[in-house]
Amino acid sequence: MLCHLINLLDFCFKLNNLHFKEFTEKLRNNLAKNLPGEDAHRLVLPPNRSSSDLSKLDQNLIKKAAVLALLENHNNEPHVILTLRTTYNGPHSGQVSFPGGKREEQDVDFLGTALRETEEEIGIIREDIEVLGALSPLYIPPSNFLVYPFVGVSHKVLNKIPQEKEVHSIHSIPLALLFAKDTLGEISIKNASGSSMSVPAFNINGLKIWGATAMMLAELKQVVTLSPS
Repeated sequence: MLCHLINLLDFCFKLNNLHFKEFTEKLRNNLAKNLPGEDAHRLVLPPNRSSSDLSKLDQNLIKKAAVLALLENHNNEPHVILTLRTTYNGPHSGQVSFPGGKREEQDVDFLGTALRETEEEIGIIREDIEVLGALSPLYIPPSNFLVYPFVGVSHKVLNKIPQEKEVHSIHSIPLALLFAKDTLGEISIKNASGSSMSVPAFNINGLKIWGATAMMLAELKQVVTLSPS
């Protein structure tokens, strides 16, 4: 734990001076190592939810989706792209998320799903994305989705166009804010029954990020700060 904390502080100190190309290669290499997975997810796991054993999921009963954690280069400072979903009658209404969605028949694989959905939801074509690897799959009980998260980068600031039906707004957040002292805390939300509950969340520029997206961000945060082997 102490080594990880020292490494985290060291990364925070160096991030603004790290060339984006160096950052990209570091992240690519770290994604190829053993991923923290549930160890990272548990740090922001909602109190009413337990970790899921993916090997015990009935593949015929669950739905499958993919998302893309896309980082873009702002003067050598990596920004992560997040979307605020529109309000609708569903379990993830009005939540902050990565671009992504359900796998369709035309998708060759889950990466294809993530890239297609990214283009559909925020207008970024796959030719502008360099895929670096994947994070750990994550099961979301409220919507019965098994989600496959991928990580990609763009070496330029992208022109982002929200799909009005699904995306209320698009936000490009400096990755270093994930490491700010007061970013991670707790917020109050209403659960499916309408009662309030406190959940761990990233609070970044007024965006309250909790649940599955927070769990994926927690893993991304640990992957970025892995020590070189």
